[in-house]
Amino acid sequence: MYRSCFAALLMTTVWCAGALEWEKSSLEFELPTGVLTAKGSFQFTNTGEEMITITDIKTNCGCTTATLTKRAYAPGERGMIEAELTLQQGETHRSRFITVFSTDRPKGHVLTIAARAPKLVDVSPRMLIWSHAEGNVRKSVVVSVEADQPIHITDAESTSSSFQVKIETVKKGRLYHIHITPTTTEVKATARISLMTDFPEESPIVYSCYARVLETLGTKP
Repeated sequence: MYRSCFAALLMTTVWCAGALEWEKSSLEFELPTGVLTAKGSFQFTNTGEEMITITDIKTNCGCTTATLTKRAYAPGERGMIEAELTLQQGETHRSRFITVFSTDRPKGHVLTIAARAPKLVDVSPRMLIWSHAEGNVRKSVVVSVEADQPIHITDAESTSSSFQVKIETVKKGRLYHIHITPTTTEVKATARISLMTDFPEESPIVYSCYARVLETLGTKP
């Protein structure tokens, strides 16, 4: 029994000795206002006694990149993978995986990169719904600016002519009501309402809300 336990321990030790050792397997960033890309590096060391080759690197999203300058690492040699994660305009959080395939672990080392950005604008509710019985009553979406700087809603556009949209400025740069009215509730309809802003100046964020008239019972789709 002692011999088998020793053999198992020896096998475990040999496997660990041949692995890449990562300084950190996850990175998380707090981005300042206006910055959408997080950049960092995953550093590692070949702690074994044999050369290790990184055979491939894969990400699970086009918003993530991962690069390295070389692929083969001698015993004791250090290296790093440079990673970038880009958020969309108006997005407040995103997390993605990077899988590093190497000769010491063909199934891959899984790394995580995440980023948070400050919430600039709150749009509530995101979806307005009308039933047939309600008729074409007006409903509203509230747009509240939470950023330090003022952000103005400059325009609102509907993807469907079945809805009329009007912007009411409650407090300029801070609070807006988006009034939406269906032209009729006799037929089902769906629209995305795009809310244009003036921030940031070089590439203004467009927020969205949605409007929907439910199908009348008894009608064919």
